[in-house]
Amino acid sequence: MLSWMLHNTSTITVSYLILVLVFALLLALILWLCLLCVRRDRRALASCCAYVQVFLLLYVMLLFFLVIAAIVWHEENPMTIQGESTIDGKMRSSFRGPMSISNSSTRVHNWGQTLQFSAAEICRPSTVQEVQSVVLGAKKAIGVIGAGHSYSPLVERVNGTIISLERMDRVLWLDETKKCVWVEAGIDISTLNQKLYARGYCLHGFGSIQAQSVAGGFSTSLHGPLYQTFASQVLSVRAVLANGTLVEVLSDSELLPAFRASLGVLGVIVHVELRVHSLVNLLEKNQLLPLEEWLRSDPSAYFKNATAFNLVSSLARGSDAVLTTYHETPEPSVLQDFEEFPAWQVNGFDYVLMPLLCAFPSIARTFDVSSLVDSTSGLDDGPSRPLPFSWQHFPQYGMLYAEYCIPMENCTRALRTLQEHAASAEHLYGHYAASVQVRLLRASDEAYLGFSDGLDSCSVEVYSHMSQVTNERFHREWEAHMHALGGRSHWGTVYFGSLRHQRDHFRNFSRFAAIRKTLDPHGIFLNDYLHSLFAEDDIHPEQDNHSQRYHSLTTWDRRRDAFEVVVWILILLPPILLCLLLVQL
Repeated sequence: MLSWMLHNTSTITVSYLILVLVFALLLALILWLCLLCVRRDRRALASCCAYVQVFLLLYVMLLFFLVIAAIVWHEENPMTIQGESTIDGKMRSSFRGPMSISNSSTRVHNWGQTLQFSAAEICRPSTVQEVQSVVLGAKKAIGVIGAGHSYSPLVERVNGTIISLERMDRVLWLDETKKCVWVEAGIDISTLNQKLYARGYCLHGFGSIQAQSVAGGFSTSLHGPLYQTFASQVLSVRAVLANGTLVEVLSDSELLPAFRASLGVLGVIVHVELRVHSLVNLLEKNQLLPLEEWLRSDPSAYFKNATAFNLVSSLARGSDAVLTTYHETPEPSVLQDFEEFPAWQVNGFDYVLMPLLCAFPSIARTFDVSSLVDSTSGLDDGPSRPLPFSWQHFPQYGMLYAEYCIPMENCTRALRTLQEHAASAEHLYGHYAASVQVRLLRASDEAYLGFSDGLDSCSVEVYSHMSQVTNERFHREWEAHMHALGGRSHWGTVYFGSLRHQRDHFRNFSRFAAIRKTLDPHGIFLNDYLHSLFAEDDIHPEQDNHSQRYHSLTTWDRRRDAFEVVVWILILLPPILLCLLLVQL
């Protein structure tokens, strides 16, 4: 646990304080029981209290030392000092992803903390002219960062220039006749949905987490329970190219399918035109059924029978799945306050549940913890709610996401294969995959590197606890199975496999690569990973080092084993010593 905290230090101080509180309550309870035991013998009371007080003092001193050590480590590592972002002029905490850059250093990390690096400079332009100035003045590779939600190393620019568009977050104008909105690329989806919601409109194609920036979301194939990706909602963009030129890419341009899933390699997207939709209510219907029963059905039938679809299940054999479908209701949507998640739910997940699971993964095998955090609250049908609220969920910090898009005809086969692989991995090397989520996508050619890539598909997303040493082995083996079924990895989630597969499984990859070379002939928007991806010759094994960015996961996981022993000693020592004390009394 201590190792997990040291590498996730945005939660470190609160986590330690909670530990102190829990241990203090434990000691208070034991002390109370101790006093009850000696209540009949007044002569033993003074001796008992003296021993307990000495032990309690030593124990609190030990925990106080750990807290001080953690805080000192925290202050000496500026990458962990989170900044703040503003929405409508109000300051808000940015721990949960939207801000992944320190205001006081050039250290950058994504919110999964699978990626961290030092940049030469971090620029926060607020106008297009400032973006152009940064691009023309950059001496090394340039990377653009949004909310930092992606697990992939697309933004990594060691000793390069990072452009954060956090200050370019305005809504430019809303055209209610054409049903489109122009926005600056740095605005996050949640904020934009709030502003549109007040006018009776909403976006389509977003997922349960809405903290991503608009440009970052569609550039990495974001999608949700609706049957289209976020990229399909992009009507046009304006971008600053490598030579500093501002270009406008309209809906009829052959460049737009490239920019809709650009991976940040074509230029700096500064303005985006998005399609908006009239606000509607969706009725949530939940059904508990054996996963095996769903695997015998035709997934494509939900395209006709429901507006949106989501399936969540554990991977244990014989387990039940929660099938959630959303259906448009005829009544008009009634405006209400934009919902926020209860603080106890968010903080309880971040500061209590995840540290415990990372310290003691066996807890997840004993108890069904996925039911505590799943967005489906019970099996009753949910109320009719406005679309932006229908599947909203707070970010589950501490989980590792890996997602593949599978051709529809191989969907059930992929899930059976995953189920068998999860059972085998848990038996052979103790890996625990917490749950799987399935969603559906219609065939679409809106983006050359789009997730569905022109085929009716299902997306299969696996959730694992980040602290497991076995993550890389499990995912490499699973990825091999998915590639055999024609699967394509999501550009923004965890991916340990060969870059060859990413190139081979996208029909228009060569077309996209040609456009990239034309717009950025000198590769100033590429890093080492992207250079390997777009190399004109074959990828050599020594270049195919995608998994190196997850090095920290495996190294500090090994140290976690030793820290887990220490934590167990700290937890068990108080009751053992007090029991010995009672025996002596």
